[in-house]
Amino acid sequence: MDKVHGIKKSPLQMVKEKFESKEKLAEKIVELLAKSKEEKQQLKETLLVASNKQLLRLFDIGNSMKSRFGSKEKIIETILTIQNRVKDLPYKEKLQSFSIPKLMDLVSSFEAKSRKGDFDKKEKDTKE
Repeated sequence: MDKVHGIKKSPLQMVKEKFESKEKLAEKIVELLAKSKEEKQQLKETLLVASNKQLLRLFDIGNSMKSRFGSKEKIIETILTIQNRVKDLPYKEKLQSFSIPKLMDLVSSFEAKSRKGDFDKKEKDTKE
C-alpha cells in the first residue's frame, strides 16, 4: 500500500502521483479497454465522471488482463476451457457481452473453483 508517514494515501493523491491527472489516467484506461474510436470516446466521457478509486481499480484490472491474457477473446477462451464449454456458442456470445472487469472476476472465481475441484464434483454428480 502507498503510505505517507504511516497514513494511507487517498485515491486523489495516488492518481496525481502516478498519472498527474484524472484525464491522463482515463486515457490510459481507454487505451487498455476500448477498441473502436467511437467506443474510446464514449468510454473516456464515462470515465471522467467516475471516482478516482474506480479509475485506479479499472487501471489495475486492465493491466492484469493485458499481462495475463492479452485480449478479451483470450479471457473468454480461458473461461470456456475451465468450464469445459468450448463448443457452447450461445454461452460464448453471452460472455462477449460482458465487460472486461466482469470477465476477470469470472476467471478468478472459476480458477479458484477448479483448484478446489468443484467443477470435477459437479461433473461426477451429473454422471451418477
